[in-house]
Amino acid sequence: MDISVFGQPEISPVLDSEKLRLQYCEAEKRLLVFDYDGTLTPLVKNPEEATLSTQALHSITTLSADPRNSVWIVSGRDQKFLHEQVGHIPELGLSAEHGCFIRKPHSDSWESLIGQTDLTWQTEVTKVFQRFTARTKGSFTERKRVAVTWHYPQADPEEGAHLAQECLNLLEETVVGKRSVVVMPGKANLEVRPTCVNKGSVVTRLVDENLIAPGRQYGYILCAGDDHTDEDMFRALQRDVPTERICTITVGPTSKRSAAKWSIPNPAETLFLDLPPRIRHLLWQRQQKSATANAFFKRRHIAHDMRDIQEYPGPKVNTKEMALGLTTPLPTTVPGSTM
Repeated sequence: MDISVFGQPEISPVLDSEKLRLQYCEAEKRLLVFDYDGTLTPLVKNPEEATLSTQALHSITTLSADPRNSVWIVSGRDQKFLHEQVGHIPELGLSAEHGCFIRKPHSDSWESLIGQTDLTWQTEVTKVFQRFTARTKGSFTERKRVAVTWHYPQADPEEGAHLAQECLNLLEETVVGKRSVVVMPGKANLEVRPTCVNKGSVVTRLVDENLIAPGRQYGYILCAGDDHTDEDMFRALQRDVPTERICTITVGPTSKRSAAKWSIPNPAETLFLDLPPRIRHLLWQRQQKSATANAFFKRRHIAHDMRDIQEYPGPKVNTKEMALGLTTPLPTTVPGSTM
């Protein structure tokens, strides 16, 4: 499958987190988009066990509370799962089933983006998946509101991969082409969903809504994901947004080819923007000094902020962990702490 409209994807270089944090600090309005499984949480054999760590949940909450940020989780998960895991964060936007549904920040209701799409194919696909579930130990079929997914994370890896290919071939022969659906191979799963939406269409919608909304436009857009369904988001941003304003990140092996500009090896490094409160306070103090300066001096002040982190008074902290957002923040409220 061709995953890039800009030619063959290349191996993405390892993320320069300091450079990206400087761009983040300079932007007055930001859009942050994260996949869920494999991006905010490690991949697990039982999908129901994929819960956010205490630190990751704190980071998402902190980033979402910043009025300059618009934070979204765009996932293949259904509405119920996302609501249970992160639905309590009022400022967080959610998209379920690869763009089929969205729940905007400060809203309790979900909006369907598929209109009157024909879903009669679900019964046929479910029957196919159930046949393979019966043949594959450790597998199960999940029927969401729109998509239908066959999971086999607990199956024998070799057997699971072989049967998944067989199942994919059967679906392409019997369903794809006759119905407006696409079969998406994932990490130990196969999912069938309508062709009318994908994760990229959600990101495009968010960017387009910002263009017509009053106020400042996004000066910085970060998008992170770990599998080929997230490539739709990377390509959409490449197409719709000036390249200097976007940071696309693929999570996983550094040898993986992707349309993303950067790569990180594991989910623990995804939330590198969530700095501890005392560092946010240092940045806030420096930004106040440079509020009336021209762009050149403002950039110099922010660069100094990052170099001065180790000189800021307080308990000694592992700088690498701070940069990745892994250090537990101090329970201190300071001016400008929601950066």
